[in-house]
Amino acid sequence: MFLYVINRFFLKQLDIPYIGYILRCHLNDFIGGFVFPSYVNVLLVISNRKPLAGLGALLLFMLGVALLWEYVFPLILPYSTSDPWDVAAYLSGACLYYLVMKKHNRLVTEEG
Repeated sequence: MFLYVINRFFLKQLDIPYIGYILRCHLNDFIGGFVFPSYVNVLLVISNRKPLAGLGALLLFMLGVALLWEYVFPLILPYSTSDPWDVAAYLSGACLYYLVMKKHNRLVTEEG
């Protein structure tokens, strides 16, 4: 949430070639790709279910979420738009989530 607020009110205002475009158009999706799987995993653990632990499971889950947000919701919400680069941003955020959790040994995997 903190990163979203920083991006929304400060970083998006920067007028830096190329970087400004990424900050305005894709950083929130990247942050969502990182935060949403962690939120889902908290809910899964609280409900005594197995969390999304493997990279394949995380990416498949986030691909489904990204496709829903980018291609289904724009059919329903007039202010929403589709962007394939946003799908890539969601998946990149999920990859970072996986790497951070793996580095800190926070993922429960079959290997132990």
